[in-house]
Parts: sequence; structure tokens; C-alpha cells
Amino acid sequence: MTDQLDVTGAHDALEAFLVASFRDRDYAAAAEATQITWLNVHTSDIPGAIANAMRIVVPIDYEHIECTVLHTAKVFSEVMVDVAFVIVASSEKWNFRYEGTARVIREEDYMKPSPDGLWGVNPASMARGQRQMTPTR
Repeated sequence: MTDQLDVTGAHDALEAFLVASFRDRDYAAAAEATQITWLNVHTSDIPGAIANAMRIVVPIDYEHIECTVLHTAKVFSEVMVDVAFVIVASSEKWNFRYEGTARVIREEDYMKPSPDGLWGVNPASMARGQRQMTPTR
């Protein structure tokens, strides 16, 4: 049954999160696509917490970056999916590629998953990927 669920909203949330946090470096905007429970745990400095979580995923100061949502990697339920993505970044010294998954959870409130809730990315879940770094020269 879970194979037939429409998880388009999860893909949309991840794309919005990737664009805001990596391309635009607008962590306040990234919070709009972040899981409600994760936000409630990090209330003292939400933009800082998102920035720190993303620094684990892409550890270089990049000049160019492309983020792509690939596909649904796993459907756990109607309120939780893993979505695959890839990030390609470059700087003067490094070429970087990261392939991973993000856990995207649908919640209506703190600790309240719901099929009627909003999809949101759990930033900490994005650190489970594979990274490749090569020198540019």
C-alpha cells in the first residue's frame, strides 16, 4: 500500500530546503521546509543549527553548487519517507560530490506525525551519505 502513496510534498520540501540552505544560504527560509519537531528542539538558534548541520554535509566553502532531488529512496509510512539527493559543489581548490538521503516527516505539531500535516526535512538525517572530494588541480 505504501508504494502508491503520493509523496510529492516530501520531494518539494527537500528541494525547497536544499535551495534555501545551500544555494541561497538563507537558513531562515530553510526553516520553512524543516521538520516541526527538529525546529522545536533547536529553538535557541534555528538558522545557526541549520547552518551547522549543512556544514557537516558540505564541508567546503564553495563557489558553485548544484542540488538535485533524485527519487524516493524508501517509504516507511504515509508520514515518513527517505528521499535521495545529490549535491555537487566546487571551490578554487576542491570538487565535491555528496550523495545521500534525507528523512522527510509529515507533522501537524511537535511530535505529532499526521497525514494532514506539513512535510519537513530533518537536517541531521542528511549526514548519512557518501562524499567524494578531489583537488581541482
